[in-house]
Amino acid sequence: MKRKVCILIGAAMLLAACGGKEYQPVTTTAESSTAAGTAVTEGKGNETTGEEQTDATAGGRQTAAAANAEHSDEAAAESGSETGDQKEDISLPGVLHVSKMIQNISDYDEAAGDPILTIDVAALTVNDPGYEALRDSVNSYWDGVWENMQEQHDQICQEAKEYHEGDYAAGYYTISRDARILRADSRIFSFLDIEETYTGGAHGSSYQKGVNMDAATGRQLTLQDVTSDYDQVYSAVMERLNQISEDGMLFEEYPDTVSKMFYDGDTSLEWTMDREGVIFYFNPYEIAPYAAGCIEVPLRFSEYPDLFRPEYVSDASGLIRFSKWGYENTFDVTGDGEADTLSVSAYATEDGSATQCTVSVNGVETVHEEYGDFAGAWIFYGGDGRVWCYVHMNDVGDWPILDVFELTGGTPVYVDKLTAMTLQEPGGSADCFAMSTRTDFLGSYQAWRDYHLGEDGMPEADTDYFDIYSYGLGDQTLTVKTEIPATLLPQIDGPDGGETTLPVGTVLRPARTDGESWMIFEMEDGSYCRVSVEGEPYSGTIGGVNEFDCFDGLFYAG
Repeated sequence: MKRKVCILIGAAMLLAACGGKEYQPVTTTAESSTAAGTAVTEGKGNETTGEEQTDATAGGRQTAAAANAEHSDEAAAESGSETGDQKEDISLPGVLHVSKMIQNISDYDEAAGDPILTIDVAALTVNDPGYEALRDSVNSYWDGVWENMQEQHDQICQEAKEYHEGDYAAGYYTISRDARILRADSRIFSFLDIEETYTGGAHGSSYQKGVNMDAATGRQLTLQDVTSDYDQVYSAVMERLNQISEDGMLFEEYPDTVSKMFYDGDTSLEWTMDREGVIFYFNPYEIAPYAAGCIEVPLRFSEYPDLFRPEYVSDASGLIRFSKWGYENTFDVTGDGEADTLSVSAYATEDGSATQCTVSVNGVETVHEEYGDFAGAWIFYGGDGRVWCYVHMNDVGDWPILDVFELTGGTPVYVDKLTAMTLQEPGGSADCFAMSTRTDFLGSYQAWRDYHLGEDGMPEADTDYFDIYSYGLGDQTLTVKTEIPATLLPQIDGPDGGETTLPVGTVLRPARTDGESWMIFEMEDGSYCRVSVEGEPYSGTIGGVNEFDCFDGLFYAG
């Protein structure tokens, strides 16, 4: 049996959109930073404590308001929101740039060359300076998932081998843990940990786990942390489920099950927060049969303005919404205040020569042919009531393509396409979102730039440079191997600190570039320097010396 372990980078880069157009201040304290440094381990968080358990009978339920208020005071003290705490004000961008790697283990039947088991685990990293506590918490969470998978590998692999050698010789086990970001701004970082497995049988299984962290401290949040009236949140969720139950798709005992989730210390209550509100997830078999899938219950801030704490509520103007492939999403696309039926799908043509991307609003559809695999779709609410849809396709070699459609008025119209740019999992605003591309300048890097939606539906850059983040992406440093001229920069956005010559052996981490003539590097002491380059990539010169003669570690992707 052959085993292969690898880490995939590049096409798996994720971006999270911002919570506001302008830069927003984030306040931290030494106390809160220390608290945030506590590792967030894998496992479902208990949403209630024993003090918050209540009697489930109508009229006899003890309100959770008192416990909720006490919890609020504790949370405020931990996050440093008390006015008496000593605070350090740090101006940080409202947009968080988040990268994702896919860690993989593959086992094969060496004789037959058939797969036996594949395990894929995501790993998110928050790249922005100033969010170190959040980065540590997110890394700890996904490190725990990966370690858990490695610990279980031998047992699962043995079961997979027996399954492969049995009656289902053509089948193999698959386990996937992926992440979908719902919101990533200077207030909250919220994502879904999506587990999908196939270990034999008629069908696989899936589970969606919500993970929510305070962006300033990295502390994992409970539902009580973000609600101002826990009991009313429960009532609102039950009201929505009661409406769903009228179709007969829920188990008869669902009211008792949901009550236990909220009040009896059940650990299976899953939720996330986006810019519109809080979404609750009821996984297969919890309150409905497998065929019903995961039932989602959204509570929007606009509909329930008094149920959630204002420090976590976000302005929902200029929304970007995630559109599920092949599902009928219900969004207001025509601007009349009523829900429209929107669907996005992509299927290969019969001869396999192209992919037909279909966007439909209330049954009115348009089809555009592209070549590639569907990766995601997002709805942008722009100015003047105009609505746009970005459809992400991956071409040969996972080269990204974004097809842009206008949906205004309810008739989809293909507009244009963007190549080599990626927008994934935005929890943000059409006024401020991030996109990545590959830059080939002093090497190949995944680079980010912030954008806003233009009047024509295309992204317009907010800066004339790209930021390069390499946290969690392996060693992307360069080492100087011949003296080169540079300009010192005490801060990346600061004034020039004078000219210098970088000595041999200086280690530099790429941090920012215009992609054409200069790159700013972070040095080992935390300061920065700018290096000017003349000529084209691969053959550029620094002080008249070819770039490959200037650096060790210089690498261009094929």
